Amino acid sequence: MNNELFDRANERYRLRDYRGALMAFTECLQDTNFPLTPGEMGLLYHQIGNCLVKLKNPREAIQAYSQATADTAYRALATVECNLGMAYASLRDYTNAINCFEKSVADTTNPTPYKSYMGMGNALMKLGKSAEAGVAFREAALDESNPDPTKALLNLGVCFMALNRPADAVASYESALQFDMQPATRNKVQASLGQAYVACGQMEKAVHAFEEAIADKTYYLSDSASVDYQRAVGAVAQGTSEQNQATQVLQLADMSGLDVAADGTYLGAIVIADTVKPDAARAIADLRAAGVKKTVMLTGDIKKVADHVAQELGVDEVHAELLPGDKVARLERLLGEKGKDDCLAFVGDGINDAPVLTRADIGIAMGAMGSDAAIEAADIVLMNDDPDDIARAIHLARRTMGIVWQNIVFALGVKFAVLVLAAFGIANMWMAVFADVGVAVIAILNAMRAMNVKRYLD
Repeated sequence: MNNELFDRANERYRLRDYRGALMAFTECLQDTNFPLTPGEMGLLYHQIGNCLVKLKNPREAIQAYSQATADTAYRALATVECNLGMAYASLRDYTNAINCFEKSVADTTNPTPYKSYMGMGNALMKLGKSAEAGVAFREAALDESNPDPTKALLNLGVCFMALNRPADAVASYESALQFDMQPATRNKVQASLGQAYVACGQMEKAVHAFEEAIADKTYYLSDSASVDYQRAVGAVAQGTSEQNQATQVLQLADMSGLDVAADGTYLGAIVIADTVKPDAARAIADLRAAGVKKTVMLTGDIKKVADHVAQELGVDEVHAELLPGDKVARLERLLGEKGKDDCLAFVGDGINDAPVLTRADIGIAMGAMGSDAAIEAADIVLMNDDPDDIARAIHLARRTMGIVWQNIVFALGVKFAVLVLAAFGIANMWMAVFADVGVAVIAILNAMRAMNVKRYLD
């Protein structure tokens, strides 16, 4: 191998000149003056794959990594399999990704198995397999080569919450807090720990965890975490750490409740109903107009409130009083009921919605007020929290695809027509110019219509 050229390629990669590094590695691979010894071909294809990943070209990266795995003399095949799994996962081919991660962790020469376990866990979460994902995250956390197991422990806690095992989630989050981490990450773990404590009925510990999180004035609790914090404060103020006072109020009033405490004294509970966004009903109507066949509400709220909101918004079907695991089970039923060509989208913002967002065909999170777990699990994030943007996005996507097909049909039609005329000796040079340059200009002008989106945004 041309070591001088290889070193130059590595230097370009180090300087983040990935395109230049790709060209240099490829030139090194094709240099016939320096025959490759066993293992060097795998090394070069590995580096080429890394460059292609950095250049956001996962499909060609998969081809390069696959070539690297064919070189059995290469000593870093476990790392290649891990990178190959990451590339498949970026294309949402989670089945092939999991297969690659499994090969990587099975290789006893793998220097960093935790990376493969993390990738496997994330892929399994995307497939809605929380139990299997939890096993992978646990292995990642226990791996001695993992210098920072906090992310693995945090993801393990999310899996336990999805499986309705809050006590195990508490253990995961508490273990994560034993390690050094960035303040933002620590606040996120504390808030998640607080919600797990609430689910366990340990309200005093929940209040302490939430207060640790919000002690940093730059961190704000998500909507679901704020509700849990308020309920925990009310329960502690009344002295009922094992039974949330808000739950008692709900049972009596069949409405949502907000506990009020001052200076450690419990003052009472305010019975309220959820506020529906002014444009929510219009958003549902717009979705129907856009062709959405069925709207379903999955909520942890009590049935009376859920039915009232569903009737007000015009939702077709409602399922209330659902735990996180219940939402996933209900979504699985809906996936089984939908047609072969239908697509199921789920919109959520809370930490409990993360497993459902990963399992749905399309996961949509509210970005402004949504939890970090929901945003990470979603395919689409609405940064202004306007549900009507979903219908707008559908209209824009259809309009854009319509323009694409217009250009394809027009371009191929004109070229085919000129080709036929040329076969009969009728077409001249200017027809050929029009079929080439003219068609391109017209297609570009037609494509510019996609920029006119004002009427969809008003």
